[in-house]
Amino acid sequence: MTEKLKASDVESCVNVIASSFKNDPLFTHTLSTDEEKELFSRFLIKKSIDLGENGLVVKENDTIIGVASFEKDSGNIIKSLFKMLKFDFMREVIKLKRMMSSEGFTFFNRYMRFTTSIRPKHPHHYLVFIGIAPEAQGRGIGRAILEEIHAKVDADPESLGIGLDTENEANIAYYERFGYKLIEARTIDQLTVYAMFRGKLTVL
Repeated sequence: MTEKLKASDVESCVNVIASSFKNDPLFTHTLSTDEEKELFSRFLIKKSIDLGENGLVVKENDTIIGVASFEKDSGNIIKSLFKMLKFDFMREVIKLKRMMSSEGFTFFNRYMRFTTSIRPKHPHHYLVFIGIAPEAQGRGIGRAILEEIHAKVDADPESLGIGLDTENEANIAYYERFGYKLIEARTIDQLTVYAMFRGKLTVL
């Protein structure tokens, strides 16, 4: 179903994320132009590669139509911060800061502090993003990717489960169908962030 995200996939994945998240509340609240949305999408993809996240792509006729990334978090804030000090990632952060407004960059800092603060203090996974090209949506591709990710999480003896955040209230009911529960909601600069968590299911 999926293949591992590779450095050669970056540009195609940027197009998928930028198009699938074009009207997402987080993107529209913080990124004012298509160029900014493209640059931020590239940051997300590069972050997945630079920090060794579990990046996945779905191809159809050699064209990428879906991309997702999930990471394993030790639950230790110090270790997580140390991991982000990698040179390649810090270079992408500097690029992001240069292209965003000071207000937008400040917002993302507050956003990251909130989503990090509510994560479990024990090993778990976190769904960083999942995007399906608009022309491929409604075909169950997102569901299939989620189910594959959940199977990997459930098979990990160290993981408590997997968390995510969404800024689209309509997504809450969708993720609840997969076993996620709303943990907390917080409004940051007039944008409400919904944090959810799915406890690991026992694998027989």
